[in-house]
Amino acid sequence: MGIGDPHPTEGLRNLYLEQLKALLAQDRGLVDEMKSGRTDRDVLARLCGDARSLRGDAAEFGLPRVSEIGSAVEALLVEFLSAPGRKDADERSVVDALDSALRAIGDEVTRAEGRPAGSA
Repeated sequence: MGIGDPHPTEGLRNLYLEQLKALLAQDRGLVDEMKSGRTDRDVLARLCGDARSLRGDAAEFGLPRVSEIGSAVEALLVEFLSAPGRKDADERSVVDALDSALRAIGDEVTRAEGRPAGSA
């Protein structure tokens, strides 16, 4: 990458993809824990921060769909965390949405690595 070059080198992009896969695995674990029990506000706040990071980082590394998903997840979690009187059904819907988003991001990472989607 040259000075002022807005595009990351392939090596940097591959490193980002590896880091993204690790983050996805970690976040999937958190979502799986929430599926089996009550949601935790601190965990949701952490996932919101991860989504915020995805929004910016993924766009920078040429993954616009991941950035879009990160933005949508962040908006969902900000709204949910700021809403008073959350209900169990609302929590389940949010956890289901997070699960779907993580699967979609995983598919995008797989595509970016040049493998067929769903093979991650």
